[in-house]
Formats: sequence, C-alpha cells, structure tokens
Amino acid sequence: SDWTLTRERFAPWGFEVVGAFPKAEVSEISHARTDLIIAIGIGACLLLIALLGLLLRLLVISPLKTAMNAAQRIADGDLSVTLDSRTADETGQLMAAMKTMVARLGQVIDETQNVVAAASRGDLSQRIDLADKKGFARDLGESVNQYSETCSAFIGDIARIMREMAAGDLSHHIAHNYPGEFGALKDSINGALGKLSATIEQVSISASELNNASTQIAATSQALSQATSEQAASLEETTAAIEQMSASIGQNTDNAKATDGIASKSSTDALTGG
Repeated sequence: SDWTLTRERFAPWGFEVVGAFPKAEVSEISHARTDLIIAIGIGACLLLIALLGLLLRLLVISPLKTAMNAAQRIADGDLSVTLDSRTADETGQLMAAMKTMVARLGQVIDETQNVVAAASRGDLSQRIDLADKKGFARDLGESVNQYSETCSAFIGDIARIMREMAAGDLSHHIAHNYPGEFGALKDSINGALGKLSATIEQVSISASELNNASTQIAATSQALSQATSEQAASLEETTAAIEQMSASIGQNTDNAKATDGIASKSSTDALTGG
C-alpha cells in the first residue's frame, strides 16, 4: 500500500482516531527532519568545539604561555616577574609553584648578598639561616657559610700569628690544614716565620759573639792604656834622671874647669917663684 495508517485510541471517550498519510510524503518529511536534526547536531558540535577551543585557550594555553614567558624571564635572571595564580587547576598550581620558587630564590639571593656585603666590610660573622632551606637553596647556603667560616678561621689564625710576632714570640705557626690557595698562603707564612726565627737566632748569636769580642777589646784596650801609662811614667822618670845626669855632668865639667884653672895657676906660681 502507498499509504501509512496511524491509530490513536481515546479509551475514556470510546473512540479511535485513524489517520492515513501517503508513504512518499511521510518518507520525505522523515528525511527532512533527519537532515534537520543532523544539521542541528553538526552545528551544535561545531559550536561546542569552538567553545571548548576558547575555554582551552583561556584556561590552559594562555596561562601556559604566561608561565613560559615567566620561566624565560626567571632563566634570564629577572626575579621581578609577577605570577598570578587565580585558578585551582593544574595551570594554577604550576603558577603557584613558580611563584613560591621565585620567592625562595629571591630570599636565598638576598641572604647571600647580605653575607657577601658584610664580608666585604670585614664582618665575617654573618651566616645564611639553613633552618628553612631545602635542596639547591640549602646546598648554596652551606657553601656560602663554609666559605665564610674558612675565611674567618684563616684570617683569625693570621691575626693571632701577627699578635704573637708583635709580642716577640716567633715559636707559633698555623697548624690547620686549609685547602687550595689558603693552604699555599699558610705554608708561605709558616716558612717566613721559620726563616725569620732562624735569622733572629743567628743575629742573636752574632750579637753575643760581638759582645764577647767587644769585652775582650775593651779589656785589651784597658791593659794597653795601663801599660802606656806605666811606660809614660817610666819615660818621665828616665827623662828626669837624664836631666839630673846632665846637671851632674855640667857641674862636674865646671868643677874640672875650676880645678884645671887652679892647677895652671899653681904651676905658673911655682915657675915664677923658682
């Protein structure tokens, strides 16, 4: 049959409605409705995909791009980047984690700069607090603290040695084993102290020998002076004796001349009288 029958019974009234439609018309209407439903479904799917793409861009792609840009700025050393975490999804958690990382990294850098600045002013007592540090932050803090402690101990040893040298005590040395250039400088200081001590000891020995020689020279000089004084006194006595002898010879000469005159006169008188 080319007709399609439909029945609708209405029991309360006791009648039945019968409808007859041509099959071609029914098929055409059915296909039209099916095409309409498919078109509506496709349109709804496209709209849903567009909405999902927009939501994906707003909720995932844009925050991820922001996070990537922030990560690049952090990698370039810029910690002033602003990280907003407004959602509780994975992207929001990522932004929150990056924000915490930037804050802790900034704290570590600030504390490190404070310790280094204090060291540049001569204050080696500053340290980084490791109580709230983990991972690389703790490793960095321990390294900075170890460096400060090594510098402080080494400079303290040098200051101690200088104080002992100023007091005249050269018997002390730096005993701690320091690494690298600290160890080389320690060996140089200890070597200089050893050579200085040996030089001073040699100078002391030479001074003692010089003092003994000076004492001997002084004694010899004193003996020579005494001998010279004695010789001078003897020379004076000799000179006095010579002068006395000269006086005696002169007197004897005068006496001889007088005797000779008397003798000559006596001889003349005798000749005259005879």
